[in-house]
Amino acid sequence: MNTEIETPDAAPETAGYILRLPFRAYVIFGAIMVFGIAVRVWSATGDMWIDEIWSLNHLEIASRSVDTVDRVALFFHANTHALNTVYLAIIDMILGPHAPELSYRMLSVLAGAGTIWMGALIGRRQSISGALIAAALLALSYPLVHYSGEARGYSTMMFAALASTYAMDSYLRTPTLSSVRYFVFFSMLGLASHLTFVVMIMGLGCWALAHIYQETRSVDVTMRRLALLFGLQSLALLLFGALAVGNMIRGGDCCPEPALESIQIIILLTFGINALQGAPDLPFWALYVFMAVAIVWMIRHQHTSWIMLVAVVFLFPLIVVIAEDEPNVIHRYFLLSALLGLMIYAGMLSHLWDMKHLRRTFAGMIMIFYALSNGVLHLQFSQGGRGQYTAVIQDIVSGEDQLQRVTGYPNFSVGSVFNYYVADRRLEAGAMWVPEGDEGSTPVDWYIHGYLDGNYPADTVTRQISGISRTYSLHGIYPQWGLSGDTWALYWLEPET
Repeated sequence: MNTEIETPDAAPETAGYILRLPFRAYVIFGAIMVFGIAVRVWSATGDMWIDEIWSLNHLEIASRSVDTVDRVALFFHANTHALNTVYLAIIDMILGPHAPELSYRMLSVLAGAGTIWMGALIGRRQSISGALIAAALLALSYPLVHYSGEARGYSTMMFAALASTYAMDSYLRTPTLSSVRYFVFFSMLGLASHLTFVVMIMGLGCWALAHIYQETRSVDVTMRRLALLFGLQSLALLLFGALAVGNMIRGGDCCPEPALESIQIIILLTFGINALQGAPDLPFWALYVFMAVAIVWMIRHQHTSWIMLVAVVFLFPLIVVIAEDEPNVIHRYFLLSALLGLMIYAGMLSHLWDMKHLRRTFAGMIMIFYALSNGVLHLQFSQGGRGQYTAVIQDIVSGEDQLQRVTGYPNFSVGSVFNYYVADRRLEAGAMWVPEGDEGSTPVDWYIHGYLDGNYPADTVTRQISGISRTYSLHGIYPQWGLSGDTWALYWLEPET
């Protein structure tokens, strides 16, 4: 983002992607990076949830099939994040199926660390404090940590978003072929990470169009330079679109939210406010008002990156809200809006910090609140993470001397995770999954309710097996907390009286 402010410590044009800081600032930045990486590695531990396991199941189907069409079709499913899927395939080839969870998530961890680095590079073009504040906010933000510890494409998408922004800013400052190559590489990386990166491409395109035309006042030059910057990405999107039409399969969206609620959830969580139990309106609109003030400030100081920020942070969510006719989105679709919104705040906080006196105190108080509130969110995530699926299976087989038959709801998500971890823990002799409705005349021993939708489970569940009612009593609740995963309620079959 071109958010340069004339201050005594303003950074000169840096060479490439090296972060130039004084020694003391390097020490602080090093501590931020160590913490940011450590909390992302911590987030990457624990059980994998259905979307991660679903990707691995897709890979297994594709690898076993002799039909090339089956393998290609893998990339036309909404659950497939292409770059991450290729990475998962590499891990399977090297370590074999059922590799350690951390190995599947390591690409996301590294991309999360890269996101902190890129944020610092962008902030350094404003000031030294700009680099440190941007790095600190990115290192701490709960959603950024969460998705940097998950074997999906969101972390690499966020890294690519900031890297593309930095490369675009470099190009608009000093147009060189190397900056073009960097920009094309990082934007293609974003497209390979997740399809919602198209929003970022459009925002970057609007920024480049306005800046280049304002500088050259030539339509011809502007079009030629835009073709150089965006030609390959446009071709890739056209090719993918042509292949995906009629072939794209949507799946994995169990519980879409209204667009405005979805936006509120991700924006508020990004700034450390728990919106999972209901999104408060006042903090949400206050955050957007602050961002709008920052945009006005950027316009007055002729920083053309405001065009991209308005497109991604304001216009994209607004268009989705206006166009929505029924709930059809999930909060993570707006991650790029939240990420760039956080960068707007980093820029304004560093501006206040550099002005010193009461404004520095105000900025410091905001950052303390931000750190504490996000810390609370991380502590809440530690209570169950994305789910406690192996604990459920261990409880089922514990103390049992015969095969335990298990069913549950929803059959696909609960059954897929259950079967994965039964095989992973080599417990096939102790437990088996029976799809609900396929248990015959003999009732299963256990029932798992995996779609509680935030409600406390009933103490008993009555099920019809071959026309006979059988009662299952609540054995235990295995909660998860956060943006991904499922809480499971485990029921055991009461003996007949």
